[in-house]
Amino acid sequence: MKLSHLAIIAVAAISTACSSDESTGPSPIIEARLAAVAIVTSSSVMISNVQTVGLRVDVTSALSEPVTGGSCAQLVEARAPGGSAWVNVTAPTGLCSANIVRLVPGGTVQISAIADQAKLRALITGVNRSVTIRVQHTLAGASSSYTLQSNEVAFTVPL
Repeated sequence: MKLSHLAIIAVAAISTACSSDESTGPSPIIEARLAAVAIVTSSSVMISNVQTVGLRVDVTSALSEPVTGGSCAQLVEARAPGGSAWVNVTAPTGLCSANIVRLVPGGTVQISAIADQAKLRALITGVNRSVTIRVQHTLAGASSSYTLQSNEVAFTVPL
C-alpha cells in the first residue's frame, strides 16, 4: 500500500474522532458502484458517558479497482421524518477498530458506524421519536477516492 493511502486513512480516522454537531453541507458526489446497506446493530450502548447507536454497513463494490479505507464510517447523518436537512450525529467517541478494510472488485466488506443518541434526540419533534439515519464513508483506490452512502434506515430513539 502506498504511503499516500495510509495518509488518507489516518486523516479519515482523525476526522471521525473530531466530528461536529453541525448540519452537513452539500453532499459529496456519491459513487453508485459502491452499494452500502446499513442496519442498526445495537440500540443503546454507553461509551465514555455517551449513549450510542451502532450500525453495520455492508459495502459491495462494482468498481474496477481495489479500494481501501478505515473500518469505521466517517459520517453518520440523521433527519427528522419529513425534514430536508441532514445533521451530523456521529458519536464523538466509540468502540470501533482501527483496522483498514480492503475491498476488491465484486467483493463485500463490513464497516461500523456509531451515532450519538443525544444528537438523535435533538431531532425528535413532538411525540414522534422516529428519525432517519444514513452513513457516508470514503474509500481510496490507486486512481481516485470514492464516497459511498448507505441506504436510509428508520430508527426509533429510546427515551
